[in-house]
Amino acid sequence: MAPKSLFLLALSPLAGCASAVYRFDAGPILARANGDVAVAGTASPFNSAAKNDVAADLDLGDTSMSAFGRLQADTAENRFRAQSFALDEGGQGTLAQPYGDIAAGVQVDTALRVSTLAANWSHAIVHTENLRLGVGAQVGYYRCDFTVRAAASREETIAKSLVPMPFVEGELFFGDVALGASFAGMYADAGDARGRFFDAEVFARWTVTSEFQVFGGYRYILLDAGGTATNREFDADVTIDGLYIGVGVCF
Repeated sequence: MAPKSLFLLALSPLAGCASAVYRFDAGPILARANGDVAVAGTASPFNSAAKNDVAADLDLGDTSMSAFGRLQADTAENRFRAQSFALDEGGQGTLAQPYGDIAAGVQVDTALRVSTLAANWSHAIVHTENLRLGVGAQVGYYRCDFTVRAAASREETIAKSLVPMPFVEGELFFGDVALGASFAGMYADAGDARGRFFDAEVFARWTVTSEFQVFGGYRYILLDAGGTATNREFDADVTIDGLYIGVGVCF
């Protein structure tokens, strides 16, 4: 399944439903990466414990701003949502452990791009004036591109995973203000990686008018997995998290 098709997949069940309420959210997210990663070399056995710290060794732990977008549709009991953001970061570090065929102790230029796209559906098992609890499923696409360059060599590791997960969410309503949280998680063998994948969010939303909303929240993604990507074995325990704010338009 192509990643861009997840948006269409999330909303296609509502294509002919005139009673649905649609909302588009957009705004900035201040995100950062953390954790560690090991990549095999070509001449020695892979040591998954020989990891470089994303922040301390690769200098890729700074917070950076990127755009966040979400499209959501609600019927009486069902909710369909697709959302995406990307993180781009560059740095200069000194390897504490070998990275591929680049030796430990070498100064390197580094880059990281993380792309996320998630589509989910939930059905309300509790739905009152003050509370909504929903259960359903999510399909998440996660891509991590690590590039490490030394004077005489370059290592690029691109790991992609398409992960189906169970999904739960809840919202409390206090007049025009809503407080909510969601969680999706799975241990899966998905794409280039096998391991744990978590995707969680907490948020607050203020309905200013029937067409306009203001919101803010926190997103947390865990990619704790290993496998083979770009013809190299790798093992990574990486988190991407950040705060976001934005506005929503209902139609």
